[in-house]
Amino acid sequence: MSFQLREGERGEVTHPSEDLFEVYTEVLIDAPPEKVWEVLTDFDKLAKWSNTLVGLEGDFREGGQIRIQYKAGPLTQHLEHGVKFFEEGHRFGWSDPLMMGLSDRHIFQVSPTDDGKTLFVQTDHIKGIHGHVGYHIGHQLAQGMMHSYVEFNRRLKARVEAM
Repeated sequence: MSFQLREGERGEVTHPSEDLFEVYTEVLIDAPPEKVWEVLTDFDKLAKWSNTLVGLEGDFREGGQIRIQYKAGPLTQHLEHGVKFFEEGHRFGWSDPLMMGLSDRHIFQVSPTDDGKTLFVQTDHIKGIHGHVGYHIGHQLAQGMMHSYVEFNRRLKARVEAM
């Protein structure tokens, strides 16, 4: 799976330690952070513009329990998460077990730029990867996440800038 990053985008996967992969993506959005946050957290409308994260419901606050609906190809997964890293208007995420002894720490972040635009950052840390086979599984998972996050970021940018 290969793709070309566009101007104003960044995406990379790093492997800083034996049991950790980090995914980092960002996109510059030509709108103020308040507008980006509003679109990002209007969970009833996610499925109208996102083809990956298509739903989020529950107690959306620090320590609250949420259920996300995530599409991967033709499949829709329903995952339970505890909300962490919550700062209203700025960031939210979760850090929970994922599968096969792995855990992830997924964060969405909205930050103002000096010129009135927004830097939207989406990150993930996948922890618990061990050995040669674990490395290959972790690398594939992280690469897939990066591609998915870049696509989500592009769609968020398009949605916000079209409004």
